[in-house]
Amino acid sequence: MKTVTTWLTRTLAVAALLLGGVTLAAPAAQAAPAAQLSTCANSPVPAGYVISAITVTNRCNGFRLYTLNTPYDNVMACANSPIPDGWAITTVTMTNMCDGYKAFSLHTPANNLMVCANSPIPSGYVITAITMTNMCDGFKGFWLSRPYNNVMACANSPIPPGWVIAAMTNTNMCDGYQGWFLQSV
Repeated sequence: MKTVTTWLTRTLAVAALLLGGVTLAAPAAQAAPAAQLSTCANSPVPAGYVISAITVTNRCNGFRLYTLNTPYDNVMACANSPIPDGWAITTVTMTNMCDGYKAFSLHTPANNLMVCANSPIPSGYVITAITMTNMCDGFKGFWLSRPYNNVMACANSPIPPGWVIAAMTNTNMCDGYQGWFLQSV
């Protein structure tokens, strides 16, 4: 009986170790904001932060109080917020968190991500199509892609360093802009 108990104990220990290893190997969920702070509205917003809420308070001597966050995917930033480099606006919406301002949902860029036309275009990306959308409160949507040889970028797109316009065409994809075929140099 002692041998069966020893074997069962060891088997359960190995199974627990293996299951624990699987849990440890699972991908981590995207973290919530790494940092949050509050500042009076007459203070500059530190680089790398967005305004996520605006409140009325006596603590700022007549100025509003800003709640600031470091960005993360789907963070809501008030429309008067700076947009940090490397982030794009994917929706514009009404909110009661921003004291009358609309709010932007921010995302890190990716191929085939639609961003609102009022968004900065992240470096290293081109606009490949322009479309109507209900997600951007009256702004059109820009479809983004990293460039590759012979990609057609809309003529209102930034051209990343290391790429040139090899040919032009008329297209329906760019809302009246010409299409530029890009080549790497």
